[in-house]
Amino acid sequence: MAGGTLRKGQHPRLKRRKGADGTRSADRKFTRKNKQIVYEAIANGMPRICCADLIGVTSVTWSQWMTRATEFPDSAYAAFKDKCAALKAAREKEALQVIKNCGKGKYTKTDTTIKKNAAGEIEVTKRTTQMYPQWQAAAWYLERRRAKHYALNQPALDKTPEDHAREIKDAYDSIMNSVPDKPEPWCNRIPEED
Repeated sequence: MAGGTLRKGQHPRLKRRKGADGTRSADRKFTRKNKQIVYEAIANGMPRICCADLIGVTSVTWSQWMTRATEFPDSAYAAFKDKCAALKAAREKEALQVIKNCGKGKYTKTDTTIKKNAAGEIEVTKRTTQMYPQWQAAAWYLERRRAKHYALNQPALDKTPEDHAREIKDAYDSIMNSVPDKPEPWCNRIPEED
């Protein structure tokens, strides 16, 4: 076949494309600039897998990069994966700190007002307000971190499929036992015509 040989089990149309320098296109996207874009996106809260779209690689390529990071712990891929994980953890820590501060009332709100006075001069007024504790922040945290104890709609994780089937069968039997074998006399009457 022109252009190279196929590996065992590889389909002819799915042959890996290489650039003029011999590298695959996915490897050419693993650049310092793209890594910096990913780092900034993760630091701002974007999920790691969405960062693949941001730099123009597929989720398969992203997964391959993460697999290489695991296979080769001293590689650039491993350093990339570690930095992504560290940035994600830092962002989560920051978000939890905001929730914790709102729950304790350690949150301040600053309002800025800009007005023109009678003389035509611009006056800037800043007012800082200490916020009261927000119970919703504490409730949100408990619902997600301790769902077993605090969540309202908990999934039935302790039931097996057999338990669910038994409940359905019991409900069905209950319905069938409530239907009489013989219809009631009032069911056999033919409506009278006027």
